[in-house]
Amino acid sequence: MKLKEELVEQARCHPLAADAVLALALFLLAVFVPNDHVQPSSGPGIVYAFEAIVFGALVFRRRRPIPVFAIVVVGSAVVISMQEGKSLVLTAAFIAISTVSYYAADRRMSIMAWLVSGFALGAGSAIGIGSVVRFENVSAFAWSGFAAAMGAAIRSRQEWFAEVEQRAIDAEETREEEARRRVVAERLRIARELHDVVAHHIAVVHVQAGVADHLLDTKPAEAHEAIAHIRRASGSVLDELGGLLDVLRQPDEPITPTAPAPGLGGLTSLIDSFSASGLSVDVRADGVPEAMPPAVELVAYRLVQEGLTNAHKHGLGTATLDFTFEPGALAIDIANPCPEGASPGRSGHGLEGMHERAKAVGGTVSTSIDGDAWLVAARLPFEPAV
Repeated sequence: MKLKEELVEQARCHPLAADAVLALALFLLAVFVPNDHVQPSSGPGIVYAFEAIVFGALVFRRRRPIPVFAIVVVGSAVVISMQEGKSLVLTAAFIAISTVSYYAADRRMSIMAWLVSGFALGAGSAIGIGSVVRFENVSAFAWSGFAAAMGAAIRSRQEWFAEVEQRAIDAEETREEEARRRVVAERLRIARELHDVVAHHIAVVHVQAGVADHLLDTKPAEAHEAIAHIRRASGSVLDELGGLLDVLRQPDEPITPTAPAPGLGGLTSLIDSFSASGLSVDVRADGVPEAMPPAVELVAYRLVQEGLTNAHKHGLGTATLDFTFEPGALAIDIANPCPEGASPGRSGHGLEGMHERAKAVGGTVSTSIDGDAWLVAARLPFEPAV
């Protein structure tokens, strides 16, 4: 069984060699196996020559099905017209008919192959027998139709299997796409639920904070009760956020660190790390720093980090970093010389991320090229933190 499977696999991988072996085997059978019912009316040399042409053409039946069909059918008709009976060349003819029907573009071509081959082989048989009304003539016509139908059936079966396989692939892809869509929909639902939970508890905190502020001097006991409400509401929202964010987190995503988010206080170590890696950074500050919200400090830190990363990757080893503290705003300017023709903003998603981060806190980021220098200018407005 295993040997049979290996032979079938080898024949599938080497079709030309398989057809050559088939053609040689049929030719040897036609030449060396005696058939008492076949009496050549012409010399055996001519018959063998035509048989060699017929079986030899079978070698190329898959590469040139129509020319091989014409050669084999005509050659077979000639051979059986020179013999008073059946011949093994009819096997070659039926193989050629099946092949051209298998590769036919439509059913009409299969029917045409059947009719042409049936009449040609029937005429050859009639000439060889010397009679038109004989069973052999009708049999040649019928077997030609069977061969054409068999080739078309094999093609239809393979097309059906291919269609079933493609449907299975499409169904699997559709199932995966549906699963991804449901995951996205569920995440959106969770995000809406998160928004509702946070909005509710923050509203409670806001109202109770106003009550506590109003009653703190006149009714301390009630003020303390309002503060207790604030504590419970804030604890609830933290618990809800933790649970929902655990659901939203990817399975391979690391646990969120408990360290505080980086801010302007961490810029010194950040710049030192770039200096240690070979980037010389000239830092300048102008204006009076104001207390700013942690979110703005985080965005400022990330903008500086991304800007200096681009300067280190695409620049010439130096960069200037200017901070301008304005009333209610922080301006950050990064400049670094670049090699001729370089444009750091055209690769990767860093620039897009900088724009999105600044936009998240109501700020802006602009980039430009001034001579041989790449410039990044950011402005982050904020309400001074209390």
